[in-house]
Amino acid sequence: MKRSSALLVLTGVLTTGLTPLAVAQTPPPPNHKHYDTPAGFDEPQPGKPIAPRLQNLGVHTFPTSTKDSRAKLFMNQGLNLVYAFNHAEASRSFAEAARLDPNHAMAYWGQALVLGPNINAPMNPDDEPKALELVKKAVALKAGATARERAYIDALVTATPGGPRIARPLTARSPTRCGKSSSGIPTISTPGRCSPKR
Repeated sequence: MKRSSALLVLTGVLTTGLTPLAVAQTPPPPNHKHYDTPAGFDEPQPGKPIAPRLQNLGVHTFPTSTKDSRAKLFMNQGLNLVYAFNHAEASRSFAEAARLDPNHAMAYWGQALVLGPNINAPMNPDDEPKALELVKKAVALKAGATARERAYIDALVTATPGGPRIARPLTARSPTRCGKSSSGIPTISTPGRCSPKR
């Protein structure tokens, strides 16, 4: 029995060219990487768009407060690309929206959003400083944003490592009516409030 097992291993080694040790080793787990970013990918060229206007990405829209019609198109394009998990192209779309309207807080929010973790991958530690810079830019510009946009920015601040602390007014945390804060932002009801009478 031992001879036949040794003969089988020897035959396998001769036919495959592998040593018994190589057959027993397991390959290392693959490194998860979505894409390679070519050199100069995020560097805008003077007078040139950062992202192309893509067609047939979907019908999802994300109304934002920018007055620039092309910036609105790129915000919608960025959101559709986020939904498709094409974060590299979404980042370029949000950057183009920021190029077209440099005072639009949500364009910086979108760029920071796509650098963060998602269902397929954790946040790349190398992206944390850039994400933090973009979040700070969005926070600096949020005075010109709608209440809804400010809520999106504040939510991203809490999810960004090292993000700035935001002072929130008490009314934003305490519902004055069932399910709404005084600013109209949806909230979770405080226990004991807004519960059905028994």
